[in-house]
Amino acid sequence: MCKEWAEEYVTFAEQIGPRPKGMTLDRIDNDGNYKPGNVRWATRTEQANNRVTNVFITHEGLTMTLAEWARHKGWKYGLIGSRWKRGLRGSDLLAPPVYLRHNQDLL
Repeated sequence: MCKEWAEEYVTFAEQIGPRPKGMTLDRIDNDGNYKPGNVRWATRTEQANNRVTNVFITHEGLTMTLAEWARHKGWKYGLIGSRWKRGLRGSDLLAPPVYLRHNQDLL
């Protein structure tokens, strides 16, 4: 935490503002300190997507975490997570599951 905030909570509170309901304090750059310009109020989902252990996948111009891709595709995380662990990458990782390929209405 920056020295100014550590010494005076009022300064911290004035600069950050009140905590919105359902939000927690998050560092924008995980390698940086809690200091002005590097903190934000974030949801649990935003916090989870900001972890250094996340895997980011870029496909068709979009970059998202595995969890974000699962939500984007309407899949359970386990599907894309197990594909990643098996070594699937690129379009194979994000291809519709086999049981969906034969029924376009389900896509």
